[in-house]
Amino acid sequence: MNLSTVSEKLQDLRGSFARHANVCVSMANKVNVALLLFDDQMVDLHSGRSIRVSRSESDPEIKAITNAAYSAAELAEAAASLLMDSAQTEKVCVLLLPPSEFYISETTLPTAGLDLQRSALQLQAMTVLPEFEKTLNVGFITGQQQALPLVSAGLAAWLPTERTESLFKAFLSKRIFLASVVPRLALFTEQLMSSVTENGTSGQSLSAIEDEDQQLTTVFQHNRHGLMTCIQCSASDRVQPELYQTFLQERGTDLPAQNILLLRAAADYLRYNPFKSGHLSGQSGKLASLAAAGVFPEAALSARHQLEQGKLRKDLLKVAAAAVLVVSLPFVWQSFQLFRLNAEFDRVQEQALAARADQAVVRDFENDWGTFNEFPEQDVGLVLQTLQPVINPGLLSAFALDEGLLSIEGESPDPQNILEQLEQNPMFTEVDFARATNNNRYFIDLRLSTVNFSAYREWHFPEPR
Repeated sequence: MNLSTVSEKLQDLRGSFARHANVCVSMANKVNVALLLFDDQMVDLHSGRSIRVSRSESDPEIKAITNAAYSAAELAEAAASLLMDSAQTEKVCVLLLPPSEFYISETTLPTAGLDLQRSALQLQAMTVLPEFEKTLNVGFITGQQQALPLVSAGLAAWLPTERTESLFKAFLSKRIFLASVVPRLALFTEQLMSSVTENGTSGQSLSAIEDEDQQLTTVFQHNRHGLMTCIQCSASDRVQPELYQTFLQERGTDLPAQNILLLRAAADYLRYNPFKSGHLSGQSGKLASLAAAGVFPEAALSARHQLEQGKLRKDLLKVAAAAVLVVSLPFVWQSFQLFRLNAEFDRVQEQALAARADQAVVRDFENDWGTFNEFPEQDVGLVLQTLQPVINPGLLSAFALDEGLLSIEGESPDPQNILEQLEQNPMFTEVDFARATNNNRYFIDLRLSTVNFSAYREWHFPEPR
């Protein structure tokens, strides 16, 4: 397998889990039926009823899946018989199968959503079970204790995709929606490291769960680091003293018997059944947690995704219809308001006819007489009266005023003093010597600050552009 193949597989998985985002949790919350298989007995954990499942060794599915004792059709038939009298109109089921049907591995994952955990485990399939060529689905059983902050430790339960899909189709043919397939020991994992009172050992701590059937002995327990571990021993190894002794040593021979929950028959599961009260509705949270720990068939996820999409489309259509209705109402009101405002505008416009006529007369007057009325006024007398105290005791021999520009010529014992006084006078601006002085003779140019011929010409006689 090269990098390109791995990359393509990662892309396919990413797209698949993106489509199923939040679908797993939604489907787990809908579960209302829990069925358990132990040897040849199928048990309804809700009612406590059980039924025998007939074995069919000739079934081709059993030959293809060597760890499966019963075909999907046989299990679906037994489930339909158990739930025949169920009051549930929509049967959404979690199926608890023997541990022998699963490949169980210990794993540690970042604490994240259920879909992200499943996707992370799915990416590890090639390294965890490299010898298994068939496609696998996976579930994650969270341990009671956390290894580290933001890290979840638990057990990954691997099941061939072919098996989960055949189970889903067989159950669906019996009008049962199979949402999740779980190792049956997951029913009691929440009781590990917690007080156990059902078996008469009040005050003791449950440290291990041991499941023993005709095929396999499986033990779930917490090690000294608080992490959940899984130890298994097949029926053929149990009859060999050396192998069985090794299994016991791995499990721990010093564990008190009262601290081990022994499950060796379907009756043991019913005895400690957390749903034995008969009211699954009151145990919906535990039931959803149990289903969430299992393997979700891809067909179930796709069906649930399509259902969610259909509901979403219906909700969107309702919202769109409501939005159209809400949006259309203001248009009706706005149309009425526009009609009313147009009528008001016409009335005000008619009343303003006389005022607009008077305004036109004023504008015409300004246009016709503004050139004369706004011509800049140069008060020569005032200018001379202002110059007289500045020039004395000197002599003013020449005086020229043109469009606010003033030129003076004369004699004075201190021409520089005359220039400074003119600069300080607010009537004048741009004061400067026109040319160099000759002895006591001066030539000064300045501008009147009270007139602006440039602005007058720009306003009344603009240059064509």
